[in-house]
Amino acid sequence: MFNMGFTEILFLSVIALVVIGPKQLPQIARTIGRLLNEFKRATGDISGAFHETQKQADDIFKGEGPKPPKKPSNQGFQGQPQAATHLSEEVASETVQKVDAANTKDDKDSDE
Repeated sequence: MFNMGFTEILFLSVIALVVIGPKQLPQIARTIGRLLNEFKRATGDISGAFHETQKQADDIFKGEGPKPPKKPSNQGFQGQPQAATHLSEEVASETVQKVDAANTKDDKDSDE
């Protein structure tokens, strides 16, 4: 995907563990995974709409006329139900608040 080998991924993982810390790393990884999953769903929806429009344009060009649009389904990427976009924004803001709270707590503990 990013043309990275095992050693590069291992190196970045160790850096992330040192910079972020072992307590917050799973939360941040989970949030990144959710955001990437939502991005895949959105790009899948966009490409599906693009292909549908392209088919309609081809039908018009061939003289067959446009076909009625298909009924929108509630299925997203690979048949999974689509999530509302505002949920990911809420999850992201909650995660940022938790990380900030943990950082301030760590700062207070280190001052004492």
